[in-house]
Amino acid sequence: MNSKSKVLSLFLILTFVLSFTIAPVFAATDGTAGAKPLDFVGAYLTTITGTTSTTGESIIDSTTVPLRPTIKVLVDKNIVTDTVWPNNQTCFTLQDASGTNVPINVTMIPDTVNFSERNNAFISPLNDLVAGKSYRLIVSGNLTAKTGVKMKYDKVVNFTTLGATDTTAPVWASGSSLTASNVTQTGVTLNWTAATDNKAVTSYKVYNGTTLIGTVTGTSYTVSGLTAGTQYTFKVQAGDAAGNWTTNGPAKTITTQQQPPTSGTAPTWRYGSKVSAYYVTKNGLVLKWTPATDKTRVKTYKVYRGTIPLGTVTGTYFVVHGLNPGTQYTFKVEACNAAGYLSTNGPSVNVVTKK
Repeated sequence: MNSKSKVLSLFLILTFVLSFTIAPVFAATDGTAGAKPLDFVGAYLTTITGTTSTTGESIIDSTTVPLRPTIKVLVDKNIVTDTVWPNNQTCFTLQDASGTNVPINVTMIPDTVNFSERNNAFISPLNDLVAGKSYRLIVSGNLTAKTGVKMKYDKVVNFTTLGATDTTAPVWASGSSLTASNVTQTGVTLNWTAATDNKAVTSYKVYNGTTLIGTVTGTSYTVSGLTAGTQYTFKVQAGDAAGNWTTNGPAKTITTQQQPPTSGTAPTWRYGSKVSAYYVTKNGLVLKWTPATDKTRVKTYKVYRGTIPLGTVTGTYFVVHGLNPGTQYTFKVEACNAAGYLSTNGPSVNVVTKK
């Protein structure tokens, strides 16, 4: 064997050996062999309606964050499942420029309620932030995915709130109105005159009585989950980017269509059926209930706060938002079948939100 052949043979042997000795260096360091660490995707302004959130502008290095924001922290894996959420709820810290912690509320939408929200956590300050000041949101490296992998590093998101120069709320012109169309047994479409602002109107809040049911950027909203033959009063308020809101928005009272009389039967609730509250915070909670039964099938469930309809779902979970701290509420659930028959003796629960 000549010298060139010997060198080539030695090189091939060395390559073979190194393939076994070097490879472990690249093994995962997150406790799950071969698994990628949990990755931070972004932090965004958001609004939550029912069990769905929006993805608004990024707050990273933003200078226009409102004084009472709801921030969506988005990662690339499920962080809301029951096995990891108690830990993950403690992995978010909001601080001002001096390093003082700002009290926050950390919530999520369970993956059993809306699977598409499984990678999101929602952070909101308990009080208004200071205008024109810098803040940092810290996401701990201990944030853990359902699979057990972690971020392995802290992520710091810096942002600044809007300046204090704009303290003027939007204005409703004389004659502004809220109109209703497509009134059915269970829903209605609302449309309203646009408000004006010294800078710009950024959103509108829609209320059923005193209950906030949605926030939109346009001038229309479709309400669902209403009860047939029932009177409702809806109202709209306009807001700007600085968090200034009107208090004299237009209102509209409507009565939903009556349900035609029939000889059918509604779903029934088994003895011992109940509705329970989980993840109770100062401003929200998750309701879960025993399924009802029906001769054919239960199609939907209607959730009420007192006598006010909050929404209609097909499953046995519902996320409630917009509650007041330290307040007692009564929630009730009724079942509806495909023929439209609604139970009247569904289970209820009394809940006091955290102070």
